[in-house]
Amino acid sequence: ELRLEQDDLVFAHTDGLIEARRSGEMYGADRLARLVVSATRTQSPTELVRTVHEEVSAWADGISDDAVALALRRNG
Repeated sequence: ELRLEQDDLVFAHTDGLIEARRSGEMYGADRLARLVVSATRTQSPTELVRTVHEEVSAWADGISDDAVALALRRNG
């Protein structure tokens, strides 16, 4: 059970996002967390999911593994 306060955000993802690679380097959880924190300030959950997919895909020049993300925000 998780209690969410107004405007709290839940972001879940599969490992395909953090394991996306470029020249042997993984995108990584820290880089993904920084992206989510910065984008969530100005974007809706739908926009956030789109931004994450686009940014990771561009960084890795495509994603070859599963890449699923879910963002939920409590309103009111």
